[in-house]
Amino acid sequence: MRWRYRERHGQAGGKSDPGDAAILANILRTDRAMHRPTPAISEHGRAIKALARQHQEAIWALHQTISRLRSVLLEFYPAALQAFRSLKHRAAVAVLPAESTPASGRTLTRRKVVTLLHHRSRRNDPNLVERILRELKTPALRQPPQVEEALGHRPARRHRLDAAVRGQPRGSLV
Repeated sequence: MRWRYRERHGQAGGKSDPGDAAILANILRTDRAMHRPTPAISEHGRAIKALARQHQEAIWALHQTISRLRSVLLEFYPAALQAFRSLKHRAAVAVLPAESTPASGRTLTRRKVVTLLHHRSRRNDPNLVERILRELKTPALRQPPQVEEALGHRPARRHRLDAAVRGQPRGSLV
């Protein structure tokens, strides 16, 4: 139906912003009775809209935080990225804040990993524990100890995903 208005009010039928604005103004002026009024949004609808927007902003903030953490880890602790494919995974949320440097990751014991995972309500999965230990203890190039220690504080501080991940629906955990 819009094209009919464009034929009636436009010259060549091409699209242009000023031309479309003129067409809309003419529609409101001449054919108002043919169109229904836009329904008013109820308070309930506005509340849902606000909640949906907050939810979307929380998701964007979570993705931004994960990207920043991935960038910092890639800079000095790539073994952590190998051990935890998804930084939203409960195992990553449990282990990374406790062992945020390559030096501390190399000293991890099986018992410590099981304890950390148990605190995050992960079942005792021996394959997961062994994979985490194997990946974190794999030899790799390292930064000087002072640099590792300084950079290790950033992920521990930035890894505030705990509350964000806990607030997500269970199906969204990877």
